[in-house]
Amino acid sequence: MCVCIDKKTIFEVKRLKWNFRGNQAIFVDGLLVDMMWDVHDWLFKPNNGCGVFMFRTRSGLDSRLWLEDKTLEAHKDHHTIGFSLLICACKN
Repeated sequence: MCVCIDKKTIFEVKRLKWNFRGNQAIFVDGLLVDMMWDVHDWLFKPNNGCGVFMFRTRSGLDSRLWLEDKTLEAHKDHHTIGFSLLICACKN
């Protein structure tokens, strides 16, 4: 699986059948973006499998992929704009 932005390959997942779930941090226009994927059903359900891809921006304060509620409460005074995109792709 290759992930391309503006016709430029950002990263490639080799042996996708072993790495059917995963995540990767990428930079898009200077922003740190976490990309997560789950393509298990897409690969292993021949008739109706779906793949799920999620993109989420991460602020400079976030040191991990997902933050606990306590950590979010500690940073609630910082006004950051977040963005998430969820794509569900299904076979016909």
